[in-house]
Amino acid sequence: MRNGSYIRALGRLSFEPSQPASDADSAGSSTCEQSQEMQRRLIKAQNDVLATVGVCRRDTKQNQVLSEAIVQENEVGLLVGAVDLTITYLTTWPLIGIRNRLQTYRTYEGLGYRDVLLLTWRNNGILELLSGMPAHLCYQLLNVGRDYLQGKLLRYLSTKPLFRDPKTDKPRKKLLYAVDRCFSTLSWFLVYPLYQHAILQSLHLLPPTSILPSLCSLVPFSSQSPLVLPSYPGPILSFSALAFLTSQAANSYFFSSFFQQYSCGFLQFFFFNQLRRVIPRPTNPDAASIAGALDEGLDGGHWDMDIRIPPPPADETVAIMIEQTSSEGDRSRQHFTATLQFDEPQPFTRGTGWTEEEEQPLIDMADGEPPPTQHRVTRLSLHPADVVASHVADGIATALSSVFESAVMRTIATSFLLRQGVDVGVVKMRVFSPWEFRGNVGLVAKALAGEWGLMWLLFEGSYFASTWIGVGWFGYPAEV
Repeated sequence: MRNGSYIRALGRLSFEPSQPASDADSAGSSTCEQSQEMQRRLIKAQNDVLATVGVCRRDTKQNQVLSEAIVQENEVGLLVGAVDLTITYLTTWPLIGIRNRLQTYRTYEGLGYRDVLLLTWRNNGILELLSGMPAHLCYQLLNVGRDYLQGKLLRYLSTKPLFRDPKTDKPRKKLLYAVDRCFSTLSWFLVYPLYQHAILQSLHLLPPTSILPSLCSLVPFSSQSPLVLPSYPGPILSFSALAFLTSQAANSYFFSSFFQQYSCGFLQFFFFNQLRRVIPRPTNPDAASIAGALDEGLDGGHWDMDIRIPPPPADETVAIMIEQTSSEGDRSRQHFTATLQFDEPQPFTRGTGWTEEEEQPLIDMADGEPPPTQHRVTRLSLHPADVVASHVADGIATALSSVFESAVMRTIATSFLLRQGVDVGVVKMRVFSPWEFRGNVGLVAKALAGEWGLMWLLFEGSYFASTWIGVGWFGYPAEV
């Protein structure tokens, strides 16, 4: 396939040469014989050009083995990442549930964090410790599916004339961003029941046996849905009604939950990308590694990039000259010109930061094999860097949004208890007010520190497992 593209670029096609009636010329040779002789010389000249530019080289068996090894390494890296994510989810969720209850209830005032852990361990079984995790996992999976469909939709819209600037023919970023925000807001109506169900179960307000909410609760504004249509006094277009609706929206736990989740997700994405640029990670990627390991930029900025394939430069041609000398001594010269399309990227021009070391060839190194001082860029080799960046970003984002998160959970718990008929005074004695910032602040800080310590231990285990697999299976250096 590879060599065929170059042969077709030179104009060579598979065909059966025609055999027309031979017309003898003045020299006694037929026109058909002259045409066949010219065709043979043209084919020979084209083959000489292909051999000269080196595009006839086939991939060696060693290169094929290296490519298969890189693909296998990426698959193992994906499996290690899935196992690591499962272990992280199972081990951190009980601590997250404890922190949620510390942020919501007054019951733990005056206790130490160690006493809270012992009390939780003695009074709760495995179902209570993992309560809310299945609903939260489904909520996360729905978010992933929503992001995928959202990205596909925005890529499709970016190709339509309505969403492209007629002057520059580039996507209208502001219009696409508005569509993106509208899509995210509307999809929140569908995933919010799962989010609230997970919160209520982690607060032990719902039994752990009801793993998922009922299907009727997923229908917005239905009888079992947590979403209720707002009430308004008087005509809907009056100023008092609009002011009342604005006040209800500002105090709504639905909108506050949306903004809390959006801000926390934005902080996680921002810090993760910043840490990925700072944390040491393997370099010198090859094509197979990039195809299996490069995953940045899929969530952010995927629809605002105008990717176009530039046309080949006009000067990338090779002139083939064939000289023909007749028996009488006359010389006839014919030129054949063809455009070559290169698979390999063309070298960059020398910039201001160019040094002689950048052009030094790599000696005694097979194609596709990274230098001895560097690592492969695969899922397995990048896994430790991804894990530490993810854990640190999650910890920072959770700490920065903890006050907002506490207000959201307190509002949800208060609203649920009032709907269950619990007296207002009892609810106030049991649950903190939404913006009571000092409620169990010391215990919440210790809970965050405990989660960070557990994440560090999980990172150590993940780093050890990745290194052991890399050294034992894929020939990683033992000292790394």
